[in-house]
Amino acid sequence: MKLRSTVAAIAGVVIALTGATAANADDTPKVDRYEFAHISLGQTFDKTIARFDSKGTQVETYKEGGYAHQIRAWQVTTSELGFVYLDLVKVNGVWRVNGKLAAWLDGPKQTTDKMTKAEYRSFAKGATIAEVRAIAGTAGRTQIELRDSETKTLTVEWPVPGSEYGYTSVDFTWKDGAFRVASKTAVWG
Repeated sequence: MKLRSTVAAIAGVVIALTGATAANADDTPKVDRYEFAHISLGQTFDKTIARFDSKGTQVETYKEGGYAHQIRAWQVTTSELGFVYLDLVKVNGVWRVNGKLAAWLDGPKQTTDKMTKAEYRSFAKGATIAEVRAIAGTAGRTQIELRDSETKTLTVEWPVPGSEYGYTSVDFTWKDGAFRVASKTAVWG
């Protein structure tokens, strides 16, 4: 879908918007995890504005399948580089959410329970998110969320022992009723 291909091209625009001050949930134009979670596909843009406290910034318009679309961007409360994109489609004169993407970019939560190399090696493609979390002993921190009519994906990161900046990153795709490992990477140093 157009939303996925647009992310890299317009990330610079969103990063340029990071001059605002820190925000508290529910009363600023920055988006937090709770607000993002409460945006549903098909929801009207008016309801989205009420939830996000802002119209965001329009970064692209296009036509697809005879429908007008616009992509809007917001800053997030979790990091200066994070962003939320919504793909809106105009149906019967009303703008509705067609897809949503959040890149929180706040890194893995540094917990005392870190994912070890043995734990990392013990799960493979197809494992469920619940299985990976059980192996790691912690939920990890969701870094990227994408939802549209075709795709549901999550990227979750875990800290690693012995490194303040090391992490494991696991991409999950919705399949057979659960989020399942699609790929994984690790930075141990």
